[in-house]
Amino acid sequence: MKRSPGFVLIEMLIAIGLLAVAGLIWTQVLRMAAQASRDISQQQPAEMRVDQAIRELRNDAWSASDVQFHDPHWLSIRSGEGVTIEWRCDKGLSRQEGSGEPQRWEVVAPDLSFRVRRATIVLELKGSKQTRDEQVEVVSETMLLSGRPQ
Repeated sequence: MKRSPGFVLIEMLIAIGLLAVAGLIWTQVLRMAAQASRDISQQQPAEMRVDQAIRELRNDAWSASDVQFHDPHWLSIRSGEGVTIEWRCDKGLSRQEGSGEPQRWEVVAPDLSFRVRRATIVLELKGSKQTRDEQVEVVSETMLLSGRPQ
C-alpha cells in the first residue's frame, strides 16, 4: 500500500496541541507584561508625590530658625520670617503654613515618622516586607550656621 504525501490525523492533532500550548504560554506572557506596565504606571505618580513632599520639607527646613518636635508624627518649623509650619505624617504627609489651607501628599508607606537631630530633620519611611526602610535627612542652614546646641 502506497502512502500519499500529506499529514495523518495524529500529526495534525499533535501540531494543533503544540499550537494550543504555545498560545497559552504567549497569553500568560502578555498578561504579565500588561500587569507590570500597570504597576509601573501607578508607582511613578506615587514616587512623584513623595518627591514633591520632600522638596517642600527641604525648603521649609533650609530657612528654619527653630524646629519643635512634638511627637514622631508631628513637628513644627518656624521659618526665618516667623511663620509656623506644621508637618504631620499619618497615612501620608501634610503641611500647613500658619492658618492656611493644608497641603496633603498620599504616601504609600506603612509607617512614616519624624526625628530631629541637631539642625537636621529626619523623615523615616518604614517599608513593608517587600520594600526597604528609607531615611531622608533635611538640614536647616540657618540653625546650622547659628550653632544650634549639639
